[in-house]
Parts: sequence; C-alpha cells; structure tokens
Amino acid sequence: MQQLSAADSLFLSLESADCPMNMGLLVMVDGPQDPASIQGFLSDLTYGVMSVKKNHNRLLGGAYGMQRNSWTRDKHPDLSKHIHHHQLAAPADETQLYTLTESILMRLMDRRLPLMELHLISGLQDNKLALIFKLHHACADGLNALRMFSDTLNFAAASNTPAKEPATSLQDTRQATGTRGPIRAAISTLGSILLGPFVGLYLLNHVARNQQKHRGRRS
Repeated sequence: MQQLSAADSLFLSLESADCPMNMGLLVMVDGPQDPASIQGFLSDLTYGVMSVKKNHNRLLGGAYGMQRNSWTRDKHPDLSKHIHHHQLAAPADETQLYTLTESILMRLMDRRLPLMELHLISGLQDNKLALIFKLHHACADGLNALRMFSDTLNFAAASNTPAKEPATSLQDTRQATGTRGPIRAAISTLGSILLGPFVGLYLLNHVARNQQKHRGRRS
C-alpha cells in the first residue's frame, strides 16, 4: 500500500457534486464504425487497461473528509464500470461530442472503485472516433496522467486477438485481436503533444465546471 500525499488527499476532501476533481484527455482519430471493429477496439482497450497496474489502484480508508488515504490494488476490477462505449447518432458534430464529454467529466466517480475510466465514442462525422481518458486528480498530476494513458494505449496496440465481445479480464484479452489503426493513431497524437496535455487536461476539467456553473445561474 502507498499513502496519498497531503495534496492528493486535499483533492479528495475538496471534491463535491458541483466541483468534481476529475481530469480528462480527449483524443480524436479516424477509425471504422462497424460493430465488429468497435468490439475489437474495446477488447484491445480492455487489454491495455488491465496491463497497466496504476489503472487498478483504489482508495483504502478515509475516502471522505480529511483522513489520509492509501492506495490498494484491486486485483479483480469490474471493467464494465471503467470501459464505456457511447454510440452517438451519426453524423454527430463537435457540439454533440463536447456535450457528452462535459457530462462524462462532471460525473463523480465511485470511490470504492479504481478512479479511472476510458470512454470510446463512435458515430462522429467524417468517420471519427473519440477516446476520453478520465482520471481523478488524486491519482496523478497532468504529466503522469498522460503517461498512464500512453502506457494503456501502447499495451492495447500490442494485444493479439479478435474477440467477438469485449473481454472482461487480462486472460480473455490475450485470446483476442482488434483494430489497431485507431489505437496507433492515438499513440502518435499523444507522442506529438508537448505542453498540450497540461492545457488539454485542465481545460476539459475547467470548461466542464464553468458550464455547469453557468447553467446553475440561468436556472
């Protein structure tokens, strides 16, 4: 077990429904939209999530308030609660994508579970796919969040499969193979980012919060 720092514990204690302490990284890539390709993509992403140990960390003790928390490893995470597919009505535009992104980032995560999510969004115009990596700020800072996402995608690109349904464990994903093109494109996008990740991670967070506050004033 590893104890959280005082700063990371503070992110937990300051969190509320109106001010979630989530970070998000949005990456858009070209990719096939047919059901078989989407299922293969999800299987590869599952392999990536299962292969990065930090994705399995969950809180132990003092989940609320100012108590110091520790991380423990969830050895059997329920991946259906961490990997999600959203099918928008095609062809969905950027406004629809950002509206969905906002709702994803504004949702509090269950502190009894590992505090990360991976969202695949299909149905976008121009045959685009979107990936959203969502992480609680207590888990990592901007740079380490980027590394976790990059490591997850690198493992996903190395999986070897075709599964007809998304795998639910590391053993299942080793028997399956999916569409690697979009994953490699996402890795390339991350590799080309310099200061972008810091801007992107925090902008997605703060834009979601500001829009929520704006709605509150109008209601």
